[in-house]
Formats: sequence, C-alpha cells, structure tokens
Amino acid sequence: MKKIQKKEIRHTIEIAMNQALSMLEISAPSKKTRKVIDKVSKKMTNEIKRELKKQTKRIAKANRPARKNGTPVSKEKLRAHKIEAA
Repeated sequence: MKKIQKKEIRHTIEIAMNQALSMLEISAPSKKTRKVIDKVSKKMTNEIKRELKKQTKRIAKANRPARKNGTPVSKEKLRAHKIEAA
C-alpha cells in the first residue's frame, strides 16, 4: 500500500469542499468560510490518517507468520519473512 502524507489528504479535501461550494453558485467564500474549511479539513485529515494507520497495522498483522504453540517465531525467520514480503 502506498503511504499517503497528511498534506496530500488535506489538499484533496480542501479542493473537494471548494468545488462543492462553487457548485452551489454562491459568491466567493468569505474569510470565515475559508477558515472553517481549513479547520474541517484538518480534522478530517487526522481521522483519515488514523484509519489508514489502523488498516496498515491490520494488513501487517495478517502477513506475519503464525506462532506455533504460543511460542514466538525466531527473529531470523521474521526477517526472512519480511524480505520475502517486500
């Protein structure tokens, strides 16, 4: 999965919100409206980034080799598995 930076997410959200405002055919957004869009895009970005982090962790956990009888797998085997996965 490609890593996505917060700036990219935030920029995409801001563009989408501004397009939605322009579709309503209202005059140019005021300073207050722009600030609200900025705040909301920051909050949404943080939430999306958190969800992506959870998803990557789930994928990594699913790709990890299973333990046998509750004993951990040796570090060499884990490294070999990581190299194979990459």
